[in-house]
Order: sequence, then structure tokens, then C-alpha cells
Amino acid sequence: MPQQMQQTVLSWLKDAHALEVGALPTLQNHAEAAANFPEVRAKPLEHLDATRRHAELVEGCITRLGGRPAALK
Repeated sequence: MPQQMQQTVLSWLKDAHALEVGALPTLQNHAEAAANFPEVRAKPLEHLDATRRHAELVEGCITRLGGRPAALK
């Protein structure tokens, strides 16, 4: 992959990673707020797990391209 294209892809991936990681506290708060409503709480917990997995996958892509995940935006 040409260097400029790789840098662009890394930038996109770092932004995506920061968004996923940044969403985690909000999703955790939603799940905690629904603690007394198990059926309602299930969806934020599912979303929280999926978001964690996405962050890990994106981080792996960044690493394979020789980058490091960005700090939160």
C-alpha cells in the first residue's frame, strides 16, 4: 500500500477506535441506569460487548499497519 494511502487508512482507523472507546462509558452508564429492568438492560449490555469487540478489532488493524491507537478525541 502506498505510504500516503496507509497514513490515511491509519488516520481513519484511529478515529474509529477513539469513537468506539469513547462510547464505552456512555453504554456502561445506560446499562447501570437500567439495572432494575433486566429486559431493558440487556440491549445496552449487548451493545457494550459489541463496541468493546469492535475497538479490539480496530486496534488490531492499526497495530498490523504499524500504528498505535490514538488517544480519545
